[in-house]
Amino acid sequence: MADRSAVSTILGYFYQFDRSILSILGLVLDTDEIAIECIEDIDIRTATETTAVQCKYYERSEYNHSVIKPAIMFMLAHFKEGLEAGRTPIQYQLSGHFSGGQDKLDLPLDIEFLKTNFLTATSKKDGTTAKHEELDVNDAELELFRQALSIDINAEKFEDQFKNIKVMLASHFRCSPFMAEFFYYNSALRVIKELSIDNDPNRRVISKGNFLARIDTSSVIFDEWFVEKRGKARYFAELRSTYFSSSLNVSQAERLFLIHIAAGTYNSTATKALLKVISQKYSKL
Repeated sequence: MADRSAVSTILGYFYQFDRSILSILGLVLDTDEIAIECIEDIDIRTATETTAVQCKYYERSEYNHSVIKPAIMFMLAHFKEGLEAGRTPIQYQLSGHFSGGQDKLDLPLDIEFLKTNFLTATSKKDGTTAKHEELDVNDAELELFRQALSIDINAEKFEDQFKNIKVMLASHFRCSPFMAEFFYYNSALRVIKELSIDNDPNRRVISKGNFLARIDTSSVIFDEWFVEKRGKARYFAELRSTYFSSSLNVSQAERLFLIHIAAGTYNSTATKALLKVISQKYSKL
């Protein structure tokens, strides 16, 4: 029976979202921007250039030219359209992680290898077709495209990319790794999620400065998506370790608990149960 699990697909989406976060954190100026799902998965816009980035994540599959061929064909079509429209040329980047097979690709590409392995396709219906011929791209234009295209099939693993995000967030906000993950990363993931599902392309663009301002909040709400991804048990364990360390030798008389109950949510039974738990755990009386 075929494996219908959506785990790999979901992992791919999270990988792309994390790559978006990493890309914006790596921008130099607060005015530099990224756009989500516009030309490619991520468009990086600085004062001097635009780079359209396509992400591929195949943790269990080896690299083959056919996997990235459709993306390169799309990039060439966008490149040709830009030439005809007189738009400022942009850079194209294909970034992928594979379980192996990276030795099948020799870089840098030459034009003939590009034509044969990435722009030519064969099917029963259409026979052999060449994308560059279909688009009427000559060799001079193809050379310009080749120079604008970069391919990285040794991109970081999901876990390594995530670790780098936590390091960058902890450094920027001067906080612990726990705070970086459970507060700022959660907030960053929420912002990217909101951008990615907006129907208006103009609202899928955000600057580094605006992004950092939106994720810098002390009133973080942990939505179900994030808790499900990281796990409640780990989250609560980290909270206990950070804020209720057993090494703190504080007199019972000096312990103060402030309990905020949102308006309209007060429940006397639940409140009494909470107070009872606190008294049992933090008092010997």
